Amino acid sequence: EGYRHGTSQQQAGQASGAVAIGRACGYEAAKGYSNIQGSSSKMSFGVFIVRQLQTAVGSSDFLSRRDEVEKLLEDALMYDLFTVEERATVVEGIVSLFGVSSQFQHALTRNKASPTAGESAAAAAVPSVQSEQAQMQQPQQTQQAHTQLQRAIDCESGKGGLVHPAHPYVVFDLETTGLSSSSGHIIEVAASDPATGQEFQRLINPGPKHVNLTPQIVEITGITREKLEVEGVELRQALSEMERFVEQAAAAHGGGAAPVMLAHNSKLFDMKFLRESFDACNIPRPEWLFCDTLHVARDTVVRRRGASGKAPSEKANLQTLMLHYGITASQEHRAMSDVRMLSQVLVCLMDDYHLSADQLLEIGQHDWGDMPPQMGAMAMAPAPALVRTTSAAKAAPQPALEGRRCIHTPLEEFKSELNFPPKYNSQKWIYKAFSGMGIDTLYDLLSVMPRDYKKLELWPHAGANVVINGRLVDFTIARLQTYLAMGKFVVAVNASDDRPAENVIVTIFSGPHVLKKLGRQFPREALVSIRAKQSDSPYSPTATYDNVGEYGAFGVGDQIETVYKDRKPLKMKDISAAMDEALKVLERLPDEAEVVPAERGHMTMKEAFSRLHRPKSLNDVDKARARIKLDSLLSLFLVRENKRREAIAARGLDPSQDLASGTVVGPSPLLQTAREALPYEPTPCQRSAVEDVLDDLQSGSARHRLVQGDVGSGKTLVAYLALVAAAGAGYQGALMAPTSLLAQQLFDNFASLLAHIPEADRPRVEMLRGETKQAERKRILDELREGEIDILLGTSALVRGGEDVEFKHLAVAVIDEQQK
Repeated sequence: EGYRHGTSQQQAGQASGAVAIGRACGYEAAKGYSNIQGSSSKMSFGVFIVRQLQTAVGSSDFLSRRDEVEKLLEDALMYDLFTVEERATVVEGIVSLFGVSSQFQHALTRNKASPTAGESAAAAAVPSVQSEQAQMQQPQQTQQAHTQLQRAIDCESGKGGLVHPAHPYVVFDLETTGLSSSSGHIIEVAASDPATGQEFQRLINPGPKHVNLTPQIVEITGITREKLEVEGVELRQALSEMERFVEQAAAAHGGGAAPVMLAHNSKLFDMKFLRESFDACNIPRPEWLFCDTLHVARDTVVRRRGASGKAPSEKANLQTLMLHYGITASQEHRAMSDVRMLSQVLVCLMDDYHLSADQLLEIGQHDWGDMPPQMGAMAMAPAPALVRTTSAAKAAPQPALEGRRCIHTPLEEFKSELNFPPKYNSQKWIYKAFSGMGIDTLYDLLSVMPRDYKKLELWPHAGANVVINGRLVDFTIARLQTYLAMGKFVVAVNASDDRPAENVIVTIFSGPHVLKKLGRQFPREALVSIRAKQSDSPYSPTATYDNVGEYGAFGVGDQIETVYKDRKPLKMKDISAAMDEALKVLERLPDEAEVVPAERGHMTMKEAFSRLHRPKSLNDVDKARARIKLDSLLSLFLVRENKRREAIAARGLDPSQDLASGTVVGPSPLLQTAREALPYEPTPCQRSAVEDVLDDLQSGSARHRLVQGDVGSGKTLVAYLALVAAAGAGYQGALMAPTSLLAQQLFDNFASLLAHIPEADRPRVEMLRGETKQAERKRILDELREGEIDILLGTSALVRGGEDVEFKHLAVAVIDEQQK
């Protein structure tokens, strides 16, 4: 309230900046230096003080203390990364710099959680004693809850006749960005093993574009975007670590039996998020059983209390159960705190209703939700009935895909096989994006041509793109601007045939927090792989933060990297990741008949797509492109041939014969006069093109010819003579231009060329466009139908009129390439 009061007054001009700073610092200290967010300003305390210090740097009031201000500003920029003690030091320095100890003390006293009223500002700038005591007591309470739960599960005698469970039990919980697994993302996972008291907790960073941390989520959990970027790990890593934690719990139990994962509302919430995440990361789902404690509570607390006269619809959520059993709720709503509270609730519930472990599992048991139904029957079988998946079994080759699916099958039918990256958790979004780009089948996706290829060469090499594999010797960060820093990776590279061992310095420009995270991810002496660029820059070689990985991540030898063009809303990396999955599915598809026979020495389409998208050499690319183009060209001709045969059959003719048009446009006096009256002498190429077209017109069968040439090369002349030839033979001709302006220009050109022909011999030319008046249009169409118009020029109005546009005997049609 003090922070909100201070910042809102500052924005309204009702109080000075110093008063707002003092109140904000006091409120931050009272709340245990948790980088609290202002309710009115919607900014964190760290951002607030950065803005205040940036203003102070340019103020004349702090000229004599400029160094102190700049040092505080540098610390404030890293406020969200600091420990509580470091944050307290920063706040103390700000209070001293602005001289706001009285406002600080007033806000601290008003909002204090644990400091006494007599403490000074400096003494107040430390974590509260009560908070420290709570931190000391929390592990004790946690261990006590775990011990009680394990005692309830393991008890072999006493009330309720509890027996030793056949399965190991693990309590877990998730924090997510939403309630739906199709749109939300996991941001934290926690688990505990009641048998050993061991705990597991990880923050997960799904990436800035896929995290929607609403103010409500931040307020409830205290998890901010900055916290995820600094402390969060990738989803795949968190799932793998969680799986190892559960495996350790199972090993401590004796192994063999499938672990039972306990969570509240796991069937509709936690299990679905885990299932979507394991599938999205292409990680085989572990052989876990789930026990939904919400079902247990409904079957015991709610149902039995309902039988005693209370409403059976009473809620059985965790908060209600804690209130029922008098358990104090944790101040923070985080995954691990919920795990600890659920452990205490289970102790009370099992003791209150004399439930054994087997009864607990029998009431709330469920599986992954889409597994065979016999899984439930296996749950209560002896331990050896469930065999845990080994790493060797996971690495087994994938079998060929069954069913009548081929390369032209719609993409959505491969949903279970296409494991797109984790950020496409629901997969609905990426399928919608593909559909918007005209990509509906697996063939369409594989036909997306790469824009370019980069040759990645192993260091040392003079190429522009290199891969540096080695041992990280040192990593330093130098701040350049407020939000820009320069990181230098010093990588020790082993000796090669032509160069001795050396230390390579790779420069990375990025934000300070990003570089700090890289430093934590890759400590000194770690084996790293960096994809870098070489240039004339003094900082060369340079790299980006996302091009640093574990050793061998970018290959251990020369290779070709495929570059795709961004196709909104997908980026190049998105398309590349999708192509990897498409190639995996393609490899598992059964072989099918090829359009181009393989015995002619051509590679198969499977091989062509594989070489096109993941080539081993640039020579592979040329061969793959030639094969795919040949397939496309031959397919086009086959489609056209099929349409030709259908048209012949529709006329009742013999399909083995050519589609005769019945029109022979031969030589005529008008054509001869038009050629002689040309105001210039045609070029040899123009004469050759005209002769080709005239040969087609005299063949007596329908022909399609493409006239190709640069601007000003004389294509209009060829069209003009072809249309005049039709008019001279007693037929009609039409020319359709892409725009109204171009149609007018062509009409003017034809008029100038026809002006050299005697008026009595000239063919009649008219123009039909969208802007043609209705009366004029009716006259043109009537005369066209009667054969009084020899040549009709126009736009798409020639075909938009439907049956209204009717020729008496059309022999030649000329269209622009845009109209084909």
